[in-house]
Amino acid sequence: MTRRLSIRAVFAMIAVAASLFVFAQVGTNIPTAKATMDAKTTKAGAVAKGKVVLTFAEGWHGYQNPPMGEYEIPVKVESATKDVKIKVTYPKGIVKDLMGATTAVYEGSVDIPFEFTTSKKPGDYKVKIKISYQQCNDSSCLPPGSITLEVPVKVVK
Repeated sequence: MTRRLSIRAVFAMIAVAASLFVFAQVGTNIPTAKATMDAKTTKAGAVAKGKVVLTFAEGWHGYQNPPMGEYEIPVKVESATKDVKIKVTYPKGIVKDLMGATTAVYEGSVDIPFEFTTSKKPGDYKVKIKISYQQCNDSSCLPPGSITLEVPVKVVK
């Protein structure tokens, strides 16, 4: 019993150490995001334009959308508000050679423009925008993550 218990204890310590390592990487390097609208007000039924600014910590990146490799999980911006569909214009990434493969990534801060058609009814609205990403460095990737933001939209006649 003692040997079996000690093997379990060793595996438990390894699991705790690994989770602390991942937590330390994730906790200090979580990307930040901010969404803004180009104008303070938009006419009812018109196209409203804005942008998401996604910022990765130094040494980290996300894959461009569309990705160059079939196994890369790209940055994705989408509406999380029912009945609001957004059109996103993804910028070109920086082409790099990572682990022997050529790929395109977003590093530092990247501006991602979006647009959508506003309600035909004047009022103050909040549009939720979800940013999905997989953050990687030059040798490994963290599990995919997401950030959801609310953008205020004032619709006028």
